[in-house]
Amino acid sequence: MLIVATYVSPENDYSLNNGEELRKSYDSLGADPLVSAVFGNFNGRRFLRNCFNSLENQSYSNLETIFVDDESTDGSSGFVSQNFPRVTVIQNSRNEKGFAACCDAGARIARAEYLLFLNVDIELDLNCIRYLVRRMLSDPSIGVCGPRLLSLNDKRKLVSAGGLLDIFGFGMDRGLDEFDNGRFSRSEQVSFITGAVVLVRRDALIAAGGWDIDTFTYAEDSDLCWRILLKGYRVVYEPTSIAFHFHSPSMGRASPRKIYFMDRNRLTSMIKNYSLPTLMGVMPGWIVIATARILYFSARRRMDIVRASARAYLQVLHSLPLTLRKRALVQTSRRVPDREILRHFAKESLEARLFLSNKFKIASQ
Repeated sequence: MLIVATYVSPENDYSLNNGEELRKSYDSLGADPLVSAVFGNFNGRRFLRNCFNSLENQSYSNLETIFVDDESTDGSSGFVSQNFPRVTVIQNSRNEKGFAACCDAGARIARAEYLLFLNVDIELDLNCIRYLVRRMLSDPSIGVCGPRLLSLNDKRKLVSAGGLLDIFGFGMDRGLDEFDNGRFSRSEQVSFITGAVVLVRRDALIAAGGWDIDTFTYAEDSDLCWRILLKGYRVVYEPTSIAFHFHSPSMGRASPRKIYFMDRNRLTSMIKNYSLPTLMGVMPGWIVIATARILYFSARRRMDIVRASARAYLQVLHSLPLTLRKRALVQTSRRVPDREILRHFAKESLEARLFLSNKFKIASQ
């Protein structure tokens, strides 16, 4: 069994015993390298049959599958054990919950050099994994690779063609809710890949310090990709690989709960991942945008949204000592300056663009 420590411990990692020898043996045999598919789940039983059937039907057969359950109450673990006996089922019993914590738990026991992290509300096209692995094998600088993600509700529409971050840490999926008309038909570098389906090279995961298990949910994927970019790896969108995701058809729909986690996690990511001069340079703009948002929702008497943002900022302050310890690890080991990272970020506020487009919707409490 592999021994992996928490994100904040510099001496622990997701190391693979004899990983280099394993890779060479696959290369010499011409065989497909092993891929570990790691699912994070909380009460997702209704999706599991179709999800795992699509995995079993993959043209890529050299897979191990790890199902990490976050203490579900709907019988998810028993369903998987009974119907898919080849799947390794484990429980995330730690205090830290959420998708990132489940991914971390699965990575601890995974055996492969290539780790495929997935939500359970997805279905994979026949060649989804094969094309992701083929793209990653073609270029050792690729640390993260993701597919063209379409909606299970309407398979003509995009959910994500890779993600774009702006300089204020706000992330958007490219093409979200657009008809898939070929605009995103080229493989290219992006800011991040959504955690719904993301292939990560183990070496890149180790270099970046792993998943930040304190994020709980939302923006954990963009934070990981940001830190992987800082280590000199590329994050690549691969359109020949296709997957389908259960997704709300309303672009930008959010709830107070989602606002809380997004505001908290993106601000924490900026504090961890930016150099001090860059952080000081973007913070005035971030303060203007945050203030404008609070005034906007106050004027519309959506105090639940205002309270969610205020709670997020207070939590960032409360957790600042831990965040600064993480920041020290990121900044002392980074290999790429911010000017290179920002080439792949939007210079304008994507959040402001979303508001001005009238596509931002807030769900009722």
